Amino acid sequence: MVISLYLLYFLFKHITIYTINMRLYFEHPKKVCMTYIKHMKLSLYLSYLLAKGSAKAIVHAFLPDTFITSTSDLTAKVQDILKTSGCNEYDKSS
Repeated sequence: MVISLYLLYFLFKHITIYTINMRLYFEHPKKVCMTYIKHMKLSLYLSYLLAKGSAKAIVHAFLPDTFITSTSDLTAKVQDILKTSGCNEYDKSS
């Protein structure tokens, strides 16, 4: 009986903590006016772009005449994506 009460207390405590933590993790998409799925797609797309940009930057480090403007181009593209996705404090018309 004592073990089952302890087990129930343990489970309730950890489920409650887990629920609170999950709420904290899922607040960010709401704060930027996105659904979870839309936020996930955008984050994965940005990860892809940055990984591709990193590969180009490594190649550029060894072969300076290749991918000369790729980092600048990528920076501009990422800034444009971030300005036009979700809601933010910046005016989207600028």
